[in-house]
Amino acid sequence: MCIRDRSRVLAAIAASLGAVFTNNGNKTETALGYATLYGDVNGAIAPLADLYKGQIYQLAVYLNTHVQNNAIPSSILTMVPSAELSKDQDVEKGKGDPINYPYHDKLLQAFIEWRRDPEYILDLYRKKLLEKELSLEEGCIKKYFPTDTDFVTDLERMWKLYKINYFKRIQAPPIIAVSKRAFGFDLRESQNGIYFTRRYQEIKGKLLQ
Repeated sequence: MCIRDRSRVLAAIAASLGAVFTNNGNKTETALGYATLYGDVNGAIAPLADLYKGQIYQLAVYLNTHVQNNAIPSSILTMVPSAELSKDQDVEKGKGDPINYPYHDKLLQAFIEWRRDPEYILDLYRKKLLEKELSLEEGCIKKYFPTDTDFVTDLERMWKLYKINYFKRIQAPPIIAVSKRAFGFDLRESQNGIYFTRRYQEIKGKLLQ
């Protein structure tokens, strides 16, 4: 069943019960547009869309510990996160989403909550201060990005995805806000072009020489 068909089925069931269905997207997915328009984006309200992927896992562990033991099966918490959209996301082979959640959660938080841009991030990376600034585990960045080129390519990809997917966010259900900057009223956006500052280009040029 495709994602849009699943959404229609949920809507039909909800209507027959005189109810509504909720949106299951988290803040990481919402920021990157990692959702299908008229599919994943549907629902009456988005209760998780102001929590990053890592925070969802923390919430699950908390619920299991303090509310009901194993309310959320441990297999769900240990499985590789995956939308299972292709062979490259086969969870049976340990493959998952094209998102490195521990790092990308923090990077997106810098973009959204702290209003940082690629220039700021790349400057910290060049000075080897980024892990400390983003409160990342030591060695995390090198693990995901063996070379400077890998890092820059990913940084630009994430910035572009964050910026261009505004059109999905404004069509998404209302978000229950729990952070200082939730998508919607707290974070005013518009569909602008992708822009990298002149200083960013200078830092990139020196780094990749």
